[in-house]
Amino acid sequence: MSPNSVKNLKKKRREDIIYLLIILLIQSFIVIPVILHAPILFSIKALAVSSFLAPLSLVLIELFKDYEELNAPDIGAEGEKEIQAIIKSQLPEYKIVANLWNDDLKGDLDVILIGPLGLFLLEVKKVNSWKEGIIKWESRTSYAAVLLHELVKDKLGINPWVQTAIVFCDKKERRFRSTRNVTILNKFELIHWISESSEKLKEDDIERIYNFLKSINATN
Repeated sequence: MSPNSVKNLKKKRREDIIYLLIILLIQSFIVIPVILHAPILFSIKALAVSSFLAPLSLVLIELFKDYEELNAPDIGAEGEKEIQAIIKSQLPEYKIVANLWNDDLKGDLDVILIGPLGLFLLEVKKVNSWKEGIIKWESRTSYAAVLLHELVKDKLGINPWVQTAIVFCDKKERRFRSTRNVTILNKFELIHWISESSEKLKEDDIERIYNFLKSINATN
């Protein structure tokens, strides 16, 4: 994620938190006293109060967690550097574009590989908590691959299949292929997965794609 994107997202989270705190204060000092003084059974009062407070409280907790993550050190960058080091040492013929940020791609792409066996998009995860966000990561990576394919095809006239994977760095995970054509694997399986590709790219196409992606990268 680009620095400007992080800054804007942090601002949005702060605004959301302030807004919800105001709503909670209004409920605490106006709505809830009205409910408590209403001529109804106590159990109904308690249910009504909890129905107001519980949902907003849960949302606030999630927003605070998200805000803390945005302010935490970028451990994701460590994972990306680790994956790049593996590729450079074992597949030196592959060109790497890291942290590609472009408005046409709707976000930040962690690692893109361009080489003899095709075009690869890697979403790198340093922390192995995939069960909490795998559907979101799958969807995002799959969508990014489509946008990347369309961009390369429209701008360069090259039509490579973008092979996508979510790569975990911290633990060995059992590999499987999802319904969205995104492969989930660990760093120890990455090189083997790339070597299994049946795609081919010409040397001049590799150079053209690499130079084009470097030229449109807003993080350069």
